[in-house]
Amino acid sequence: MSASRYIQQLLMAPVLRRNRKFSGIHKGETCYIIGNGASLKSMDLSCFDDKLTIGMNFLCVHNQFAQLNAPYYVITAPKFLYPVYENPYTGKLQLSPTIQAFKKAIRKFPEINLFTSISNIFGYAAPRHNYYLHHFGRREPDASLCDMSGIFSFMKGGLYAGIGTAIYMGFQKVMLVGCDYLFTPVQENHFYGAGRAETLGKTQNIYASLLNEASQFMDISLVTDTNISQWLPYEKYEDLTGRKLAYRENTDLVDREYLDYFDQAYKKGMYLTPIYDEGVAV
Repeated sequence: MSASRYIQQLLMAPVLRRNRKFSGIHKGETCYIIGNGASLKSMDLSCFDDKLTIGMNFLCVHNQFAQLNAPYYVITAPKFLYPVYENPYTGKLQLSPTIQAFKKAIRKFPEINLFTSISNIFGYAAPRHNYYLHHFGRREPDASLCDMSGIFSFMKGGLYAGIGTAIYMGFQKVMLVGCDYLFTPVQENHFYGAGRAETLGKTQNIYASLLNEASQFMDISLVTDTNISQWLPYEKYEDLTGRKLAYRENTDLVDREYLDYFDQAYKKGMYLTPIYDEGVAV
């Protein structure tokens, strides 16, 4: 380890040590990790209240989020919780409407344990239950470096952090919901975007290394709407819950206040999918 990395670890150690209380806390249990995919538009989230949930990214703006048993939440983007954010598509620093949406939504759930990059330590969200993570340069998921109180290599995105968190907490089984990049073919769009999912036709598993590392610790399965997965055991929503799929638009799932923030981000070029049907006045 380089001298600079060693000094980093020494300086960050008091903050990261707070995470030790989560080590093995759910040993042998099953949880849901719920993403932001458009498949959620056809699912009733109240069907997933029977197990603990780890939420990801913008799930907290969903109107049914409060019906989940979700004590844990991950959002790993570095420097995300500050008012100004680097546009991932242009590289420009801009005021970020989506950050405003996230902060307003997450503050309604003051008891949630929020896990985020240590780069966000000065960005306000819900400081009583903010916990910080760092990879110390180890950005590829490594099962031997899954220490939330030290080197946590599961930081490439929300699903990485969600699964890494589940490993650290000792969950034996994880069921992924709304993780449409694991469908075959891959599905794109989010529950807060306008319209149905877009089929990308991709057959490459972008999460192969993540799933290979995680499978050493837990069983992972996927809940789908009408789709299949060639990479994970899967169960269709209707078979799992006994409920019929019922498609709803983003305007039925997310309050207008939050959609307006996402629409501003879309107009700034910070988000690529329209929030409102561009052919309809809003």
